[in-house]
Amino acid sequence: ASSRIEQTLNHLAALNYPANKVEIILVDNNSTDATTDCAKDIWNSLKTEISFRVVLEKEQGKSYAIKSGVFESKFEYVLICDDDNWLDANYLTIANEILSNQSNVGVLGGQGIPVTDVDSLPNWFYTYAGGYAVGVQAMHSGDVTDRGFVWGAASVARRQFLVDFFCDGGNLLLSGRKGKSLSNGGEDSEICRCFILAGYRIWYDERLIFRHFIPNERLTLDYLEK
Repeated sequence: ASSRIEQTLNHLAALNYPANKVEIILVDNNSTDATTDCAKDIWNSLKTEISFRVVLEKEQGKSYAIKSGVFESKFEYVLICDDDNWLDANYLTIANEILSNQSNVGVLGGQGIPVTDVDSLPNWFYTYAGGYAVGVQAMHSGDVTDRGFVWGAASVARRQFLVDFFCDGGNLLLSGRKGKSLSNGGEDSEICRCFILAGYRIWYDERLIFRHFIPNERLTLDYLEK
């Protein structure tokens, strides 16, 4: 994670949003590299007024990291930004506009654009791009509740619902990816289902643009099958 987090933090620091109305919480999911120290150094060098802090979650699995981040957060909405998601500068402005005006929307998703360190993507890539959280999630912006989910990457959700869910004893059945293991992925779909069962809608907006960095080692059929 430490090798790819610099660009992610650069984009977060460049968000076009009031600094006192956003906070960055980096959840260290029991990492074994220098991610935390590296991230702190990078953030300090960016000279931004946006609050930044690190939380340690020893139980490995993305769902545990999300839970810790939710409990540590203080604002009305939470955005799940993976360490390889580079948000467009207006991402929070657009997300806030949608959620503020539509109280029945529980989770938002955006449009992913692939970025990689190779000259060209494999010829099969766009056939399976959705598996990489890349591309559009619907033909048009709007209600995608019938689809059942939006990708967890760069998704935005109402914090209080998640807090209440976890405090009432709710737990996600899927732990999310653990290190290089992908077998327990799907926690993003599960979170969306929880919102849907509570009567909320799931929303996609093509203006919510993020770049998803995909290293060369993930652009293989073996990785795709996993």
